[in-house]
Amino acid sequence: VLHGRVEEANQILENAIENHPDAGLMIQLLQQKIDLGVDAQDDLPKIKNQLLIQKADGSAIWGLRSLVDKIVSNQKLIDLYGLELDSLLKEVAEKNPNYKSYPDFYPLSIYLRGQLLITLRELNLGYEMYSKAAVEYHNASSALALVADLGNKGYPQFALQLLAEIES
Repeated sequence: VLHGRVEEANQILENAIENHPDAGLMIQLLQQKIDLGVDAQDDLPKIKNQLLIQKADGSAIWGLRSLVDKIVSNQKLIDLYGLELDSLLKEVAEKNPNYKSYPDFYPLSIYLRGQLLITLRELNLGYEMYSKAAVEYHNASSALALVADLGNKGYPQFALQLLAEIES
């Protein structure tokens, strides 16, 4: 970002967000703060509030997916942000009709919640989210990708259980 001038880039993002609130930019700023080791827990409620009122936006959805990937890869980050991010995904998918009806966002949000919950060691709740996402995607290839994801994350029993559910 701007050849190592991250603080300057963050300031530019903050100014842009102040003038034109946008969840995609807010998520990007949060990720950059996380990369710098800055405590940014106060950012998630602001992002949630923005997502609840704005039109569905592909960059925000991509940002949420990227943010979940970043958080589940680090136990310290999952402890700091996991529950709040799970709540954000649930509320946006349920309360903002623009996102709920955006193609594949609803099942994606459920899958992302499953990743967070499993990483938070809420294994049964996480599995339930994977199972629900498999149904909501309405296609076999997405459901099988969820099976593979569970297996690759070290949960072969859950993967087999999901596979059996899909087949029945």
